[in-house]
Amino acid sequence: KGIKIFEGEKLVREIDLPFSKGNKVISIKKDRLGRIWIGSLGGLGMVQHEKIVWFNHKNGMASDSVNDIEFDNSDRVWISYQGNGIGVWDGKTFTNFGTSSGLSSRYAFGLQFIPEENSLFVCSYNNVNEIRGDRIRKLDIPKFDNVTTFCISRYKKDFLVIGSAGRGICIYNFKTGNIRHHSKTDGLSSSFIYFVKTDSEDNIWIGTEKGIERLKLSEALDIEEFLHFSEADGLQGLETNFNACFINGESKYFGLVDGVYRFENAFKQDLREYGLRLTDVQLFYGDEDATAYADTFSYFFKVPIMPRFPANKNHLTFSFSKVNKQGPQLVKYRYFLENHDLNWSPPTETGNVTYSNLSPGDYSFNIMATASNGRWTAPVTYAFSILPAFYQKAWFIVALFVFVAAIVIFSFYLKVRQKVNRVLTVEKIRFEENIRLRKEIGRDFHDQMGNQLARIINYVSRIKIDKGKDLFWLDHVEESAKNLLTGTKDFIWALDPGNGTLSNLFIHLKDFGEKMFLEKRIEFSAFFEAGENILLPEGFGREINFVLKEAMTNAFKHSGATMISLAIKRSMNRIEFIVRDNGVGMSTENLENKEGGIYNMKYRTKKMNGDFQVLLEQNQGTEIRLTILTSNKSNGIYDSALKQK
Repeated sequence: KGIKIFEGEKLVREIDLPFSKGNKVISIKKDRLGRIWIGSLGGLGMVQHEKIVWFNHKNGMASDSVNDIEFDNSDRVWISYQGNGIGVWDGKTFTNFGTSSGLSSRYAFGLQFIPEENSLFVCSYNNVNEIRGDRIRKLDIPKFDNVTTFCISRYKKDFLVIGSAGRGICIYNFKTGNIRHHSKTDGLSSSFIYFVKTDSEDNIWIGTEKGIERLKLSEALDIEEFLHFSEADGLQGLETNFNACFINGESKYFGLVDGVYRFENAFKQDLREYGLRLTDVQLFYGDEDATAYADTFSYFFKVPIMPRFPANKNHLTFSFSKVNKQGPQLVKYRYFLENHDLNWSPPTETGNVTYSNLSPGDYSFNIMATASNGRWTAPVTYAFSILPAFYQKAWFIVALFVFVAAIVIFSFYLKVRQKVNRVLTVEKIRFEENIRLRKEIGRDFHDQMGNQLARIINYVSRIKIDKGKDLFWLDHVEESAKNLLTGTKDFIWALDPGNGTLSNLFIHLKDFGEKMFLEKRIEFSAFFEAGENILLPEGFGREINFVLKEAMTNAFKHSGATMISLAIKRSMNRIEFIVRDNGVGMSTENLENKEGGIYNMKYRTKKMNGDFQVLLEQNQGTEIRLTILTSNKSNGIYDSALKQK
């Protein structure tokens, strides 16, 4: 509707704007030189000698649409454009700045100049920019990144109040960079801010789509006074407009969608204001009587005093009220339950709150409300207790702890005892095995070494008697000495724990065969087809060694063979040891004889729970096969004798 000029409350003049875009005026400001500047959709106007001089893109402006106007220390005029950044007029020419100059957005809105800092702050679609000299930077306000900031105003000495589209207001210290936010969660009726302005008493006036609000902040920048003005205070349109605010001393004017409003600070004195009261305490929404758990209760509201509720009666609803006949719409509440809540609740107009599933303990419910002047009242405190259930009491917890500790200790004792018994059993088995092993070694030593020594002694005696046959008996002495040496080596080899693997046993037998069969030029071959190396149980290596050496020795002495072979094979869960020759074979009488080499080989095989076979083929030699079972594991075999122990 253009420009209207009033003297007092009398309209004295109306001015239409000479633009095709219409008569919409966005901002009007007065500079230090007394000039009035007008920002509109059609250009920038300067009132001079009761005439308006207009500037637009023809004069160097980046756009004809002006959002806001501000002045710097050099009386230069700064303007924000709708979609083309900002511009500055130095009295002769316009200089424009956009995103290529460092602005965070080409859409600019509110402007605020700080003379002491010689800095201009620009609101935009993306946070706030500061222009200081030739440097443009975006402020570090994380909550306002990618958020439109509409309006800005200086607050006290070192602060700016910045209003945003959806994130409330920000109190920004332009010297330290410290930030404090306030939004709908802190009591504002809306977080969408159209204008912010401060007055001489350091009140902050805020315009939203739900009316006008006035804040008073503490030194810590907390809200200590809060007033909301809406229909009950004379506003009809409610929704405010961008930049539509003028405050100068006692004069306060606000532009809303339906017109201009003037604030009159006059409260009715004939209406009383009453204190904050806790009006009711309900148990399970009133299904049970809360007074049954207290000795006394308040007379008027029947609120139980210092109640002690059982553990299962822990669902409480508190109702509270404050009467303010001057402005009932101004009353808001905050509450805080000690030992449950971490902070005071956001301001609310609702006069009740429910807490459910409260844990046992002592509680204090605190409430406070706003007075007619916007300040918060002193808190009203209500104390109560939730008693613990029997399983939550100290004696039960201690008893349970002792019981669990006893079970743990007893279980640990049984486990340790089981381990000790297992260790003792293993030691007993080892002790018995050592005794058995010593007996076996003694028996073997007696059978092998003793017999050989006895033969040598006997042969020496015969030499003394039969002097003519010295060479014959000396041959026998030599043979017995060799057997004694070989047997001694076998004992020493078997006693070494490092020789308990299948591969070491194969190498030992292979070396024995190669040396022995070389004397008669018998062709000897050895084959190891067991794959991976296997650790044999204690004593097995010695028994297998004796069995196979006996078989190889018999073939050497009696078979008349030209070829003898040794093979070790493994298939599934069995290991086979095979000695084969191409000699004359063996008589069945030797197989059934209960003394001699075959009997000894069968006896040793039986100690390993193995299988011993002699396979005869007419005129094609003899095959001796020793078989022992292996376990499912790849690194060991069943020792049935030890398993039985």
